[in-house]
Amino acid sequence: MAPTGPGTPSAYAHGAAPYGPGGHAPSGYGQGSYAPGPSYPGYGAGHAHAGQAYAHPVPYGAGWSHDVWRPDNAQGTAALVLGIVGLVLFFSIVFGIVLGALAIIFGALGRGKARRGEANNGGAALAGIIIGIVACAASVAMIFVYAVTGVDEDGEGERDEPYGSTALVRAQVLAEGSVGGA
Repeated sequence: MAPTGPGTPSAYAHGAAPYGPGGHAPSGYGQGSYAPGPSYPGYGAGHAHAGQAYAHPVPYGAGWSHDVWRPDNAQGTAALVLGIVGLVLFFSIVFGIVLGALAIIFGALGRGKARRGEANNGGAALAGIIIGIVACAASVAMIFVYAVTGVDEDGEGERDEPYGSTALVRAQVLAEGSVGGA
């Protein structure tokens, strides 16, 4: 006669599991279980249902959704970066206008993606548009500043005097000489 008691196969009628339906009987010391037991979806061990001694296999990755949404924030981020760099380099007319215009274009593309739900950084795209407009406007203003002062982008004047305008220096020397001479 086989011994009966908890954990022995003869203690369970018709192969029922010791701790509920569908499970497997615990094995002896140091031995692994050869029957797959209940597991969580996606881990590949299988699912055991009530009345089943063995679980049916679950395909790899069945517990994880393959439709993971990742936003396409590249255009909004590019607009913000180009706008900031264009604003920093506004005194260089070419970089300010070109980078500002690119910021406006990428910002408009990023805002469109945000409206369609493909991106989640519509605010960054809008900030890129605004900063791009400011960079373009500042660069255009620098064109007028350079035209009025007669200085080109390199800071070199178009005057014939070797040291620029000396009228301010003469006025300062005269003012200092009249205070000291009095």
